[in-house]
Amino acid sequence: MSPRRVLVAALLAWGASIAAALIVSAPLHGDEAAYAVLARTGADDWLYRSRGVVALARAGLALGGSDLAMRLANAVLGFGAVVGAAAVARALAGCARPADSARASRVAAWTAAAIAGSHPFVLRGAELLGDVPATAALLAAIALALGELSRDAGPRWRLVAAAPLLAAAFYLRYGNVLTIAAIAVTSLAFFHRGVRARPLPVAATAAALGALAIPFVVMSQHATGSPIAILTLGNTVAGRAESYPGAGVVEYLTSDPFYLYGIVTFPLVVVAAVALVKRPRTRTRAHAYLATIAGLQLLSVGAVTHAEPRYVLVATALLVAIALDAIADRLVRRAALAAAALAALAAASCTVMMAISQSRVPRDSEVRGAAIRDAAAGEPCVVVAIAIPQLEWYSRCAGAKWSPPLAPPPLPPDLRARGRVYAADAPGFAPLDVPALARATGTTPAAIAAGAWRLEPAP
Repeated sequence: MSPRRVLVAALLAWGASIAAALIVSAPLHGDEAAYAVLARTGADDWLYRSRGVVALARAGLALGGSDLAMRLANAVLGFGAVVGAAAVARALAGCARPADSARASRVAAWTAAAIAGSHPFVLRGAELLGDVPATAALLAAIALALGELSRDAGPRWRLVAAAPLLAAAFYLRYGNVLTIAAIAVTSLAFFHRGVRARPLPVAATAAALGALAIPFVVMSQHATGSPIAILTLGNTVAGRAESYPGAGVVEYLTSDPFYLYGIVTFPLVVVAAVALVKRPRTRTRAHAYLATIAGLQLLSVGAVTHAEPRYVLVATALLVAIALDAIADRLVRRAALAAAALAALAAASCTVMMAISQSRVPRDSEVRGAAIRDAAAGEPCVVVAIAIPQLEWYSRCAGAKWSPPLAPPPLPPDLRARGRVYAADAPGFAPLDVPALARATGTTPAAIAAGAWRLEPAP
């Protein structure tokens, strides 16, 4: 099978997995619901949530606002992760053997096939999260930087296109600021000759990226009094400060590697590590460049947060490209094709089974939210819960988070007097202490559904 057909097959396999996940998926989970609520209300709550994903959620609202519609834009952009990984692999193989374009095409196609069969990528590809689209943008920027900065004559002006790609990756996930910094530092360190040969395209790229970051700086300054404070809010809200510094790095090195890096792609990560260490004759500056970015992402992300597969998708893709470039000449095409097909089938099966399993979970948040929405009948309302994003989304009420034993938040007097205040249990949390809430707010609870109550004015 030609490299072009392998690439097309990889895209089709990815699309089939994502489509199946969308069809049988569960209601929006907490993170997805938060983005959906921000898109619907236009509020400034949850500043740490990336506004690029909120913009994609608005596209879902324009398509009708169903759970499927809310996830659709991200699902479409997720194809870019497969294409971006292929672009990086092609650039790497082109640097290693500039005269062998057929080999570069082969490495790119098999890299795409490996990513399409990797469950850490596929499982997140059908969710309203920015990780996979942001990974696509970062991989495209890395491929462009590698191709341009490695030129003896220096980069061409097309390098400036990396700026909007990096900016998109940042706005889709603020945590990518660490990876963007790693790309910038590594590019200057490895390709300083090209930068000195033609510095203007590099300076223009940096200036463009800085200009694209201005809206975020203004927003952060206005909301927090600091141009960068929003970047640290996510760790504070998630309680990650309770872990010791570098706990994520330890987890990335010691936790189940097949979960973190993929059942299919982890063996390739190992191949990449061996090739980098034991085959110095075939290791080029391009290999070291990609490996350094991958290592810096693992270290920087692990230093500030806990280990999750979706935080290091770029590192995984770069190491997969290095591995397949290392073994391309010994890769038996028929065996590789069979392995890619099995990987895609396994990833698709894993995705569908996961989606079916999630869809069978009691749809408590959706049912309770619908009961509250029907009771409110379109009038302004507030729902009190331990965790509020899903209930806000499905009830269409404002949310008031209550974390006992703290006192309940103040409730709008007019809504409380009109009986437009509701309470509900949040999935995955302990049941709400409704009697205590009623006493603290001077109301009387009346059940409207299992796990949902109207807080009526006390007689």
